[in-house]
Amino acid sequence: MKKNSENIRKITTLGVMAALAVLAAGLLQFSIIPAYPFLKYDPADIILLLGGLTFGPWWGLALVFVTAVLQELIFGGIGGWIGIVMHFLASGALVVVASLIYKAVPKRSGLIVGLASGALAMITLMIPLNLVFTPIYTGWPRSAVAEIILPGILPFNAIKAGVNSLIAFFLLGRLRFAFSFIGAAKSAAPLRPAGEKRT
Repeated sequence: MKKNSENIRKITTLGVMAALAVLAAGLLQFSIIPAYPFLKYDPADIILLLGGLTFGPWWGLALVFVTAVLQELIFGGIGGWIGIVMHFLASGALVVVASLIYKAVPKRSGLIVGLASGALAMITLMIPLNLVFTPIYTGWPRSAVAEIILPGILPFNAIKAGVNSLIAFFLLGRLRFAFSFIGAAKSAAPLRPAGEKRT
């Protein structure tokens, strides 16, 4: 009974996080590189990261999938199914890599390395994803997309992944305490300095 209650609270909490991520992606987006106004930042990955780091990488990936689909269904966007695929793969790489490393090394150093690695995975993956998919839904020649990788797409994704990872880093401790308090997640070991042993 207790296990079922914990699972219900976990799923309910993840549902709320998915709703917040969809709203963040749909309502809080804005351009950050004036020369490329179609590249819009949104803070949804902060919520997705917090979900993965708190509940585990595969729950985090499920959260990414639900958010990607709901965002497209509710707010539309560019690319239709292509947008869903790109969102799922890019945010999924960020969340899963960060969460896997943090799960293996559940202390501050693991969190830092995990977030940095997840951000790097997302930044790197978005290069081939844009080269493959952007010409399909925009009609641009692939050469035109390739020309904006370095001045536009690469710095945009670096800023987006870096800012969202940094904010998630500072919010994680507070959020996990709150989730543990309401029973949505088991009390996790606090972020410990590198080298400090678990007791």
